[in-house]
Amino acid sequence: MSGSDFLGMGCDLLGLDSCLLGIGRCLLEMGRDLLGMGRDLLGMGPDLLGMGRCLLEMGQRLLGINYCFMRMGRDLLGLDSGLLRIGFCFLEMDHSLLGMDLCLMGMGRDLLGIGPSLLGRGHGL
Repeated sequence: MSGSDFLGMGCDLLGLDSCLLGIGRCLLEMGRDLLGMGRDLLGMGPDLLGMGRCLLEMGQRLLGINYCFMRMGRDLLGLDSGLLRIGFCFLEMDHSLLGMDLCLMGMGRDLLGIGPSLLGRGHGL
């Protein structure tokens, strides 16, 4: 081996070293990027957690609204049943009045029947 071979081999090794150094720098930059990405993801974590809390609160509010509507529905149902009871009361009152009318009509017939008999007695006098 001559000196130029050694020199060439030294240049090759030097090139290899600089190549490895470049790879090292590239890996270092990639590591920094990954670290930065990790920090970004870590920062995003609390945001997502906050969003989750927001959705939870919104869900609770919607649940509260549903309970509100359910209560309102029950109140309206109670109102409907109250109005239905009032309707039944009026219906019963109508039946009572109808019964009273029939009773008065019967009394009127009786009086109408008594009238001619009294009239007949009057003729006899």
